[in-house]
Amino acid sequence: MAAHPDDLALGAWAWVERHRGHLTVVYLTDGAPLDPRWRAPGFSSRAAYRERRRSEAEAAWRSHPWATLHFAPIADQQLSLNLPLAEQWLQTIAASRPPAIILAPAWEGGHPDHDAANLLAARIAARFGSEVLEYALYTARRGIVVRQCFPEAPDILEYLSPALTAAKRAALRAHASQWQTLLPFDPGRETIRPLPRHDYRRRPCPSPCVYEIWGWPCTADQVAARCAAFLATGS
Repeated sequence: MAAHPDDLALGAWAWVERHRGHLTVVYLTDGAPLDPRWRAPGFSSRAAYRERRRSEAEAAWRSHPWATLHFAPIADQQLSLNLPLAEQWLQTIAASRPPAIILAPAWEGGHPDHDAANLLAARIAARFGSEVLEYALYTARRGIVVRQCFPEAPDILEYLSPALTAAKRAALRAHASQWQTLLPFDPGRETIRPLPRHDYRRRPCPSPCVYEIWGWPCTADQVAARCAAFLATGS
């Protein structure tokens, strides 16, 4: 599971390389925000940006022909506002091949879509009896943005072999439109752990989350409230 087209290349590509069998890859948003301020430079329309991000994801997976890709019809930054739709979409995909393991972005306060994706992973796992692993992308500690770390220490870092680092670099190169986002990440490491028992009704970071630090039109409290409302429906 990924919230955006570059998430798996950033956070878990070594894991992907080790699991060369049938993989069902679900992108929970199309990677293109509604507000043009949050798109990469050089794109005149959301449609053009959406198509570029999809083509980049497809290019990253060309070395993995056994992977089946699915793209949800949800805009970037809108996943927490569309949890029932996303869950229904995921259940349809998972029912055709129940997942043994689900790999998902962490509940980390880095991006509201990452947090919503983590909740959806937990929900699908409960329905199908799956194991869940979460991979770190970026979070905040004491108001400072940190990458490839969970909100709390200690971190579970893996330093990759030269071969896995090279494979990860190749996947990252496919996402050329995101070079500014990708540049601060270390392609030689990943941070993955079994899914803890998160309380989705509470904000993922006690300090300001990344999207609050960056001034996005969304707070961690709002995301937690959306998750709480979704859980309260019992759907």
